[in-house]
Amino acid sequence: MIKHQNFNELDANLTNTVSLILNGQKGMFDVDKAVKVIVNYVISHDKVEDNDAIRYEKYFNLSQKANAIAEGWLKNCSHEIKHYEDTENSLNDYLIKTYGKL
Repeated sequence: MIKHQNFNELDANLTNTVSLILNGQKGMFDVDKAVKVIVNYVISHDKVEDNDAIRYEKYFNLSQKANAIAEGWLKNCSHEIKHYEDTENSLNDYLIKTYGKL
């Protein structure tokens, strides 16, 4: 678990990265909810130590994973959403089907 102050910076950087991918995309999904689900998933499923929060290599790996999730979900699932409130369920289904866990 990250206790380091730079965790907030890591979270903000990942949020910004995923937002850039999802903003401007056509669809009925909730961008803010999608970003939050993806960033929380990536951070919670990777072992991130205090000193990792300030390492570029760790940020790069987390960023690439978050980007892959965002792009995969956009391509394969986001078009099926009929109402913005379905965003979280759609992403959770995608994560389970793709990675086998939430």
